[in-house]
Amino acid sequence: MGRAAEILGVSQDFLRSLDEANLIDPHRSPGGHRRYSRYQLRLAARARTMVDAGTAIDAACRIIILEDPLEEAQRLNYQYQQRDARAQQTMRRASAGSGRPIRGRIRCRRAGSTAGVGAAIRCRTGRSNPTS
Repeated sequence: MGRAAEILGVSQDFLRSLDEANLIDPHRSPGGHRRYSRYQLRLAARARTMVDAGTAIDAACRIIILEDPLEEAQRLNYQYQQRDARAQQTMRRASAGSGRPIRGRIRCRRAGSTAGVGAAIRCRTGRSNPTS
């Protein structure tokens, strides 16, 4: 705990108060010493910044407890939006040649059966019959 307090430039009492406010729950060594993760140290640094700006320590902890999951949700939402945009772009590129969207399965006109995309394309080009 002493080293963590030194790194953050805070007192050990400040770190204990963050533990009491349920902002951080450090791992305990077999000897009972508190062990802080990097993530917990980042949270403590945010709390220190807010307390230095005049926010009460309990209020700062509540704010951080609410903000942290929100930031994580926003980060995940951004990643999902990026993945969705890439998938849509890939689908647009794939369907650009045929003029219609590509689906997982396409009815092959010639053979009259449902086949995978690759088989249906071969069927349309006349190179092979997917049902044979």
